[in-house]
Amino acid sequence: MSLIHVHQGIHVVHSSRPEVTHNVVREFTLTPSCVLSVLNSKLVTPRWLTEVIRRGIEGKPSSTLEQHFELPDTSPYLPTVSAALPSTLSPTDIWTTGTNRHGILNDYRFVIFTCNSGCAEEFRSVISESGGDYELFPVDSGRARLHRRLSADKDKRKKVIVVDDEVKASIPPDTWNELINEAKSSVSSRPPLLLPLNRLKRFELTFSSREQVLETIILGESSVLSQSPGLHRFPFASIYSRFNLCV
Repeated sequence: MSLIHVHQGIHVVHSSRPEVTHNVVREFTLTPSCVLSVLNSKLVTPRWLTEVIRRGIEGKPSSTLEQHFELPDTSPYLPTVSAALPSTLSPTDIWTTGTNRHGILNDYRFVIFTCNSGCAEEFRSVISESGGDYELFPVDSGRARLHRRLSADKDKRKKVIVVDDEVKASIPPDTWNELINEAKSSVSSRPPLLLPLNRLKRFELTFSSREQVLETIILGESSVLSQSPGLHRFPFASIYSRFNLCV
């Protein structure tokens, strides 16, 4: 991956920076780095950079690029969409025409389960650039601390627990289940069995994977988060325990 800063010249860098204008990739992928580039820059294939170089060397000693600084149009050099993505993300124009991505997460606060405080930097940047707020919760902190964190949170935005298979694999299954159970129980003082069915979807806390958050941003549709495996998927605590189901 090459990140291009175009300003009175072309500079190739290899780390994300606010001044990057073009990101050279071969495919659109549902990764934090790619989605962050969609938010803040233009994604192009290596052929675009090759064309820039060609324009820079033709007509020596004074090339047309130096005289007019006319960069190639990006539309003929768009990356392909990764075949691994779901059909909802297959059309190329979904990646290139979004208009409300920067504010799509304005109403959300994310509690990100992490292995350590230093991980998920690009993912956090994606959330911030899309208008959302977040806090990190190290999974080795335990159930009691999670309870205190959720109980003390006065933020009125919709809260989403972000879970990740890699993080889940880093701790014992019993510890993971305790955290998920605590996150479920903290959203209401009434046990799930006592809640009427028409209120099961009114919990303020939902569960989502990182991929679902990224898909929400690309599609510009916050409804994707409501389709995540939330509490309504586990309405009965006894069933959850019996089959050892995990988010």
